[in-house]
Amino acid sequence: MTKTTKRLNEPKPTSQRKPEVFLCACVGSDAPEQHAWTNLTKGFVTFVSIEDADLLAAHCWSTSCNRSGTPYAIRNARGDSVLLHRAITGAVGSTQVDHRNHDGLDNTRPNLRPATPAQNSANHRPGKRTSPHIPEGMVLPKGVSYMPNRKTKPFRAIVARKFFGCFATAEEAARAYDKAAVEQWGEYAWLNYRDQPLLAAAE
Repeated sequence: MTKTTKRLNEPKPTSQRKPEVFLCACVGSDAPEQHAWTNLTKGFVTFVSIEDADLLAAHCWSTSCNRSGTPYAIRNARGDSVLLHRAITGAVGSTQVDHRNHDGLDNTRPNLRPATPAQNSANHRPGKRTSPHIPEGMVLPKGVSYMPNRKTKPFRAIVARKFFGCFATAEEAARAYDKAAVEQWGEYAWLNYRDQPLLAAAE
């Protein structure tokens, strides 16, 4: 992907100067829409859609990571923290904002969508799970639990605390989870196997 940039605002010779924001016209099949970007703290960069370039340039943004280590763009506003993705979407109250591609620094509008806490959680990628009951080296798919006391079908599919059967293999349980997750959360469901029929149902 080839990137060309131009500066949106010139740096000011003061300690409180606003960040430098650049307009970017990426070239290539994997390029996102035309966007603006700026450097954050800790060596990170965040992207926004062109229409949000002025918002990006109006404040000094830094990096904040959540408990899982995902970085987000944030600023301080009179003692309160303002997340860039919430400022862009205008989310208020308990409404959350889901990053479709799981990149917390890709704040282009097509990547952001309002979500309930359950929908936002449904799009989370599975984390590493450790338990004395899980054999060493076994990686469980999202929505799958392992029951060592069951010899023939030790893998169980779970969606929203509901059980969807026991299976002989982790893949069978994962596919059962995917199907139930699409029925439960639609396009918000993160799938273990990105099969076209399920993708069509999710979209």
